[in-house]
Amino acid sequence: MKVFRMALLFVLGIFLFNICFVPNLNAEASPITNQNPFADAVRFERLTVEDGLPNATVLSVLQDRQGFMWFATEDGLARYDGYSFTTFLHDADNPNSLSNNNTFALIESRDGLIWIGTDPGGLNVYDPQTGKFSLYLHDEGNPNSPIDNSIWSLLEAKDGSIWIGTRGGLSHLNRETGVFTNYINDPENPRSLAGTVVYRIYQDRSDTIWVGTRNGLQRYEPETNDFTNFQNNPDDPTSISSNNVWAMLEDKEGTFWVGTRGGGLNRFDRATGKFTAYRHDPNDPTSIGDDRLWNVYEDRLGNLWITSENGGLILFDHETEKFKSFKHDPNNPFTISHSDAFWIAEDSSGVMWVTTRYGGVNKLYPALWRFGLYRNIPGDPNSLSSNSVYCALAEKNGVVWIGTFGGGLNRLDRKTGEMTVFRNDTNDPTSISSDKVYYLFRDEKGVLWAATSGGGLNRMDPVTGEFTAYKYSADAPNVIGSSFVTVIDSAGNGKLWAGTLGFGLDLFNPKTGEMDKEYFNDPEDSNSLSEDTIYDIAVETSGRVWIATARGGLDLLDPKTDTFTHHRNNPDDPNSILSDTVHAIYLDEKNGMVWAGTSNGLSGLHVASGEWQNYTTKNGLPNDRIVGVQPGKKNDLWVSTSKGISHFWLETKTFRNYDARDGLQGDQFAIASSSLGPNGEILFGGPNGLTFFDPGKITDNPYLPRVTFTDFQLFNESVPKGSELLPLPIEKTKKITLTHDQSVFTIKFAALSYQHSKKNLYQYKMEGFDKNWSPLRSKQEATYTNLSPGTYTFMVRATNNDGVPNEVPTMLEIKILPPLWETWWFRTLAVLTGIFIVLGGVQIRINRIRKINLELEERVRIRTRELQETQEKLREQSVRDALTGLYNRHYLRERLDAEFSRALRKSHPIAFLLMDLDHFKEINDT
Repeated sequence: MKVFRMALLFVLGIFLFNICFVPNLNAEASPITNQNPFADAVRFERLTVEDGLPNATVLSVLQDRQGFMWFATEDGLARYDGYSFTTFLHDADNPNSLSNNNTFALIESRDGLIWIGTDPGGLNVYDPQTGKFSLYLHDEGNPNSPIDNSIWSLLEAKDGSIWIGTRGGLSHLNRETGVFTNYINDPENPRSLAGTVVYRIYQDRSDTIWVGTRNGLQRYEPETNDFTNFQNNPDDPTSISSNNVWAMLEDKEGTFWVGTRGGGLNRFDRATGKFTAYRHDPNDPTSIGDDRLWNVYEDRLGNLWITSENGGLILFDHETEKFKSFKHDPNNPFTISHSDAFWIAEDSSGVMWVTTRYGGVNKLYPALWRFGLYRNIPGDPNSLSSNSVYCALAEKNGVVWIGTFGGGLNRLDRKTGEMTVFRNDTNDPTSISSDKVYYLFRDEKGVLWAATSGGGLNRMDPVTGEFTAYKYSADAPNVIGSSFVTVIDSAGNGKLWAGTLGFGLDLFNPKTGEMDKEYFNDPEDSNSLSEDTIYDIAVETSGRVWIATARGGLDLLDPKTDTFTHHRNNPDDPNSILSDTVHAIYLDEKNGMVWAGTSNGLSGLHVASGEWQNYTTKNGLPNDRIVGVQPGKKNDLWVSTSKGISHFWLETKTFRNYDARDGLQGDQFAIASSSLGPNGEILFGGPNGLTFFDPGKITDNPYLPRVTFTDFQLFNESVPKGSELLPLPIEKTKKITLTHDQSVFTIKFAALSYQHSKKNLYQYKMEGFDKNWSPLRSKQEATYTNLSPGTYTFMVRATNNDGVPNEVPTMLEIKILPPLWETWWFRTLAVLTGIFIVLGGVQIRINRIRKINLELEERVRIRTRELQETQEKLREQSVRDALTGLYNRHYLRERLDAEFSRALRKSHPIAFLLMDLDHFKEINDT
């Protein structure tokens, strides 16, 4: 039975250990990084041709006032917005394009113009307002032109003039007058420019112009318009170390540095004219990494950086006057992309940009180094023996013990950087019993204990460094319950608690080398351990033990009474632990809390009240699988998950999440692989190394991201600048007018914040259409379809990689014209036309009626006249004799009546005279 139990223990232990604890081990070799850039390797991010860079040789870098990054390459000028590149190339059919694709030097003048030196295409000037290039070319017959078309260096002086270093001499452009002044070497004049090839031009704080040439360092004397030359003298060790001068810099302390190609770095005392040289010594790893230097730069923190031809990026320590080189390692994707580092600059947010010849561009973040990292570096004996880290123990003496899964036990002396590895040797019984180390613990006597997979408990002799193993065997069943030990803690009185993989909890007595007691799960006994696989334990000052189990929830053991209290998940009770799988425990006795990292989130138990506080991804966690919990320094917690680590503020109950892009060993961390250092340092292990940091020094990136527009598309096709719709570059456009049938458009944008750009988030809103801002999202575009005619304002704002928002939006007015039939003038014309038609119709009707009436009136008039004539004829016939035509008696009556009436009105007498003429009488008697 004992043999069977031992075999069962071994097989079950191996199976459970691999299932429960072993994360993905397919990790690439990676560098060691630290918050101190001089102490350890720096983690670089790369931008290559695969990312859209037009060429791998990049000779200059510049950030313009808008925030865009510009790169001078051998195959065009590239502009970068944090996500994609826009490349400017020579176009023979476009006189406003770049004159030559071999770009070399870059500056931005105070008026916002970008000056580009090309070889051999002359001096180009890019106007961001128009998106067009203008050109200054050397003209043999025109002395008022640059001295040469191969331009290697540019400088805008403090007076606004432009100095131009070429392969044929030095030129100066007075921008107010447009006049060029050229300087060449005159062999007959020792105060002329010493050589024809000018590599670099620099102006110090005293306004002195310095010129680096192939023939020494030159100081321009404006009073006499000539030069003072500083050249190498082999007989004078205080002379400049090489005449091939490529770099000059005056640092914040006023020290003047000169970088040479072949003579290393020089410190120049301008008062005495003497130089102190720092040369490469192959026998001294702290000497400068290469004598062939390209550039010297001081960052905002005062670090002095040097780029070199074969020594990579070099950092100078002012205090020790020692150097550290960061070279390319083909086995390490986080090293600099090529050891021929050429140019270096720092953007407005503190990101360092390092260009290379043949390796593209590199980014690093000296102002925001937050997370340190220990990893395996192939070929480096002072790196980790394995990337798979399961435990770490940091001590006050600067030593860090690191347990790996398969690589044994590592001892790192942080002061010296020396790594010592303890591996299992089957031929040495005093070696560590297993290379799979799961937990480390130092007891009150100062003895180091290691819990191993398959090797039991190991005690390390502090004097000899030899190990004593306590393992389960059929011959010694009381030594320990299982050789697969997962966790160790103090039980008081010199004894230890040991959690195992599948065989419960043991109380181990180092004095006897055996267990005093075992605690197992008994399905028939409710007062027993709830589950036999233990991930973590935490011991109260009272001696009570909190136990994290794989499937039995959280147990509390009171060793005085041997009683258990079980905390299990109840899906119907929100006041219960989130899961029965508990990976890690943090005991906060000061506040009476126990925090449990579970497979379903973070659970906090207020011990006195029995109330649970539960937090999941719904509350802001990056992932619900919590595998480590450690305290911060400000009433906060740090938890490791399967998707990075999270900082939890207990007061506000808010989370801030970090992932591999922030410099962590990876996104996945190992179960219970977390510890607290003597000064509050937190260590989290995972499959790609050990992450460590001081939680009190983790600060947010304060840079407010500026958003700019990067593209405008109609029906998924980019609208070219210079078109009728987009006469200016989109980043300079304030208003766009669309017709009604241009109904599908996309606006693209980018936050010009380059610290982990992929973590920038965006919100947008179309004022006049959207009622609310969109949710925060990483997508850098917005598409609208079928907006009604009208005027809208598109607004977009962003948060940086740490969630710090810029509340000031970037805006673009969008005006959508209505169709012809919906324009006001068309509607007005239509109304007027309608009125005209109605009025015209009425008038036509009136005219027609009037015409008819006139016709009727004419007919009536004619008929009336006819009637009148007929009546007149009848009347005549009635008063005249038809035979004679004379008036008859009817006429006489009418006349008499009329005359009689008149006589009465006028009171006149009337006389009636009757005459009868024979044969002629006026009135017929009849």
